[in-house]
Amino acid sequence: MKRVWKLSDAAQSELLCRHRCSSKTKTLPPYNLTLTNSPNYRFTRDVNAQNHSSSSPSSSSPTSFPSIIGLFIDKPSPQDLRAREDLVHKVTQLRDELVQNSGDSDEFVRVLEEKGSSFFSSYGNGYAVVELMNQLRSWPHLAVEVFYWRRKQVAGGTPMTPEEYAKAITLAGNLVKMEETYELVKHHVNDKEIPLIRAMICAYCKSSAADRVKKIHSLMKLIPENEYRPWLNVLLIRVYAQEDWFEAMEKSIDEAFEHKISVTTTGVMRSIISSYFRCNEVDRLENFVKRAAWARWRTFRSLYHCKMVMYASQKRLEEMESVLNEMENFNLGCTKRTFWILYKAYSRCGQRYKVAKIIGLMWKHGYDVPLDELLS
Repeated sequence: MKRVWKLSDAAQSELLCRHRCSSKTKTLPPYNLTLTNSPNYRFTRDVNAQNHSSSSPSSSSPTSFPSIIGLFIDKPSPQDLRAREDLVHKVTQLRDELVQNSGDSDEFVRVLEEKGSSFFSSYGNGYAVVELMNQLRSWPHLAVEVFYWRRKQVAGGTPMTPEEYAKAITLAGNLVKMEETYELVKHHVNDKEIPLIRAMICAYCKSSAADRVKKIHSLMKLIPENEYRPWLNVLLIRVYAQEDWFEAMEKSIDEAFEHKISVTTTGVMRSIISSYFRCNEVDRLENFVKRAAWARWRTFRSLYHCKMVMYASQKRLEEMESVLNEMENFNLGCTKRTFWILYKAYSRCGQRYKVAKIIGLMWKHGYDVPLDELLS
């Protein structure tokens, strides 16, 4: 019963989205990839992306309708709810019996064999196994034992689903020794179990390993190249941006634009603009912003503030001021941060009249200006 399962939980949602997306391919509009700060990756409809960004105005959703979004969301029927309750009830009974026999591995397996096999086979989508592992999250070692047992049943029963792999990854947790993880799962590559390799790639993207880009490239070679993979492209954009692989980042960005991918997460966008800032590439940042706005990527004040700071550092005040017009076009008003950028820029360039004007605007909007700043 004492086994160590060293898989990362970074790719849980990516694996889940694989299953969901494959079942909806015929009805979904063009890709709209949404990534969250928690390492979750999923495809969404445009309406979801607009709702997601409603709290921060953007070029992709200048107007949002949060009050009516619910009208377009599928709701489970009473029959589905009853089936769900029945599943949870049965799984709870099985969980309790497994917990009672947690100290006896033979008895633990016997319970799974006698009461789990037929029960799980009646849910070919893997929901029963996923629910059981979820209910065993307080006993992760037992959940992993269920997963091990489930893998042994694949040869003569229902194939495992990405959801089952994802749940095991989540419960098992590690990221320090990914090589050991690869040794554990690499034999599945020959069986076309690509979700495991995708999980590895996602995990490395979230890791702090010095050679993570090299390892990601090695794992990418194990995935068939017969189709474009939006999830991988966006992951690579962020990794390249964080590592300041500038040319590789822009190449991946170009690929995303060509395939009409819409990135709506602030995490990826912040990584991109930070890379432009560190490399002092304001003109290339300007080009990226224009293309991103046209392609309906997520835009927000920090992106424009970054441009203002970079223009100010090069004393290109007219171009810095033109950024204010861009912000206004997307209903992004000036904040205290905006005024401070203008104040610092005009101060460094000796524009006393404009400095006084900015101070007046700050007071008008209720922003305090430290006395030492006025006297400096």
